[in-house]
Amino acid sequence: LWAFHGELDDLGDPQGSIEPMTKLAACPGVTADRAKLTVYPDLFHEVWDQAYSGSLGDDIYTWMLGFARP
Repeated sequence: LWAFHGELDDLGDPQGSIEPMTKLAACPGVTADRAKLTVYPDLFHEVWDQAYSGSLGDDIYTWMLGFARP
């Protein structure tokens, strides 16, 4: 799971992503590539353009393609 959130989001509290992703990452056997969180400090609610375009350096497509069904 990779969650993206804008730190300035006024529609959904960023803690709604930060808290569960932090707890998930702390679970036994969950590696950093399996529970990722990106909080964009200067963005509001609509962060999907940056997440999907990779314009801020995140490569979600390579990350997704790194997984396969067992």
